[in-house]
Amino acid sequence: MERNTARGNTGRGFALDLNSDANVLVKNKAKENGSDGFLLEGSDDNTLERNEARGNDGLGFFLDVSNDNVLVKNTARENGRLGFFLLDADRNTLEKNKARDNGRDGFVLDKSDMNTLERNEARGNGGDGFEIFDRANFNMLVRNEARGNAGRGFALGLNSDDNVLVKNKARENGLGGFRLNRSDRNTLEKNEATENGLAGFRLDDSGDNTLERNTAEENGGDGFKTGGASSLNTFTGNASEENDGFGYADSTTDSGTAGTANTYIANTCEDNRAGPSDPLGLCDDDDDDDDDGDDDD
Repeated sequence: MERNTARGNTGRGFALDLNSDANVLVKNKAKENGSDGFLLEGSDDNTLERNEARGNDGLGFFLDVSNDNVLVKNTARENGRLGFFLLDADRNTLEKNKARDNGRDGFVLDKSDMNTLERNEARGNGGDGFEIFDRANFNMLVRNEARGNAGRGFALGLNSDDNVLVKNKARENGLGGFRLNRSDRNTLEKNEATENGLAGFRLDDSGDNTLERNTAEENGGDGFKTGGASSLNTFTGNASEENDGFGYADSTTDSGTAGTANTYIANTCEDNRAGPSDPLGLCDDDDDDDDDGDDDD
């Protein structure tokens, strides 16, 4: 299907139902329909490329129990609910798609495993940019950007485990950059959280996660904030600079670094308004270097 337009219908714009497999949809438009723009339900191995879902009352693109599909360079804009929603959908690839100005989240993976999201953009949405939610496991997010969303840039919640996030950017999101809530064994590496309204990276009730070489800069809260029953997390080689709160704040207690329940190795902090870390000892504070080069000899 190529270059078709579905506009002003009471239901969905385009629907692939019940074993509608191996179809190709290119440059189609779903506008101002009463439900979703594009639906794949129980349909596998389809390709959607350069399609547009705009101004629909429901979702932009909805994959429901649909696997091994490829979505490339599609746009979901100004839809009433989510931009892209994967529910019980596995092994799909989403690349270079855009979710802009939708009523709620930009991209959501709910109970969906082993999906790959690369170089997608979520901007100006009413909720989170990217949400991995409710037992969504083993997903890979690489080089995605969340900017100017009302919620968080990237959110992992409710037992979403073993996911990998690499080189993603969260910028100017209202409720923070990256958040893990009740999610374990995830890896966050080389991600950037900049100018978000609250913490750059936040962990609540989450364990055994690895955060390595991430950067938190100019956020409205702490650069890295860890609390609740979070334990056995490892923070290595991260940088936290010019945040309004602490560079690193950890309210847990146990036998880890500085009496927390977590491990901090070779992290840096500089010019954070509330101080380097709470408790002290979670980072190397450049502000404490008193070597001013003066020599009175």
